[in-house]
Amino acid sequence: MILEGQKYRTKKDIEVHVCTAWKTAYTGGNADTLPKGEEIIIRNIPPPTAKAVYCDLVNYDKYHEEFVHETDRVHHKYLGYYLIIMISTIENDCELIK
Repeated sequence: MILEGQKYRTKKDIEVHVCTAWKTAYTGGNADTLPKGEEIIIRNIPPPTAKAVYCDLVNYDKYHEEFVHETDRVHHKYLGYYLIIMISTIENDCELIK
């Protein structure tokens, strides 16, 4: 069972959706790959019917430039990014470490 606050490590490269947060009614994003060995923290308790979950990346700064276009990063309404990862990917391709 995936719970808010749990920490996982990727056992292989996984597909993620990178979402950008803004100080306005807008959310951007794109698909990307998170490499093997990276750690994520579950950000919310997924509802029983959820297929994916919000996650924070432990190495947030390391991937900021790679995952988010510069035009977004420098925009005055940009708040940051987070990941959406399929629950099946976490269950099959990640290991619980905390």
